[in-house]
Amino acid sequence: MKKMFVFMILTGAVILNVSWMMEGCTGKIAPITAIVPTAAPTLGTNVVSNFEDGSSNLNPNLFQKPVTPGPVTFLPGNLNPTAPAPLIGVFSVLPAGNFISTGGSNGTNRAGHLTTGPVPTPMSGYSPFDITAVPNPTGSYDLSPSSGATFTGIRFDWKIGASDNMGGRWFISPIAAQLPPPLGDCPGTGGGCYDTYKINMSMKNVFPFGPYLPDTWYPVSITWASLTQAGWGTPSVGPLSGTYLGVPNLSRIEYFQWEEDPNNISSLYTVDFWVDEIALY
Repeated sequence: MKKMFVFMILTGAVILNVSWMMEGCTGKIAPITAIVPTAAPTLGTNVVSNFEDGSSNLNPNLFQKPVTPGPVTFLPGNLNPTAPAPLIGVFSVLPAGNFISTGGSNGTNRAGHLTTGPVPTPMSGYSPFDITAVPNPTGSYDLSPSSGATFTGIRFDWKIGASDNMGGRWFISPIAAQLPPPLGDCPGTGGGCYDTYKINMSMKNVFPFGPYLPDTWYPVSITWASLTQAGWGTPSVGPLSGTYLGVPNLSRIEYFQWEEDPNNISSLYTVDFWVDEIALY
């Protein structure tokens, strides 16, 4: 009799427990059709772009500043005609065309891509082909410590197509004092402006592993301290990590630019370069 009583208690407990489980399955857990996928992760303030959204928009969470009194440039509308509201930058492309392509670095879906051809084009002088990350139509990147930024440079993945034979390949990051109006406030005359912060993308300080292979992604890291003027222009504003007229140069970066040009050598050229996973570090 005692064993039977214990058995009945245990049986009742099992039934009660099962009923609670069923209630949880039917009344407390949403059906599959009601589960909504979460939104895509918000990009951190160090990311310039990874191109994965398929648009020319830059990361709106990046360190930027709107128009304020002081040395801030004004980008003319014809250079950035599709710029949305302030603090939401875009890429501009010269010449306009095939900008975002499938097949990014590290197995990602998309990357920035600029090509000409397939027939080589006669070029001379410094006619540029570039992809430019414009922070917003009436402001600039503020990457100075006073903005809360702690980055020491910029990194990105870079690839050159086998048909690309352009003479000059550059990463450029100017401030307002290096550009004439209406882009900036450079007072230089007689060609003194445009002595911008510029890195030769063929130099070993950028590619320490030596000559790079075509159609191969390579990581590139560039420190702010390594970005200096060539020295031929006016004014001399010091390194990007320094100050000019008491204003941190990092507080007014006009844009990031990836450019190819003939390097003042007339010839037939084909452009085919890629950039991806652009971020501050």
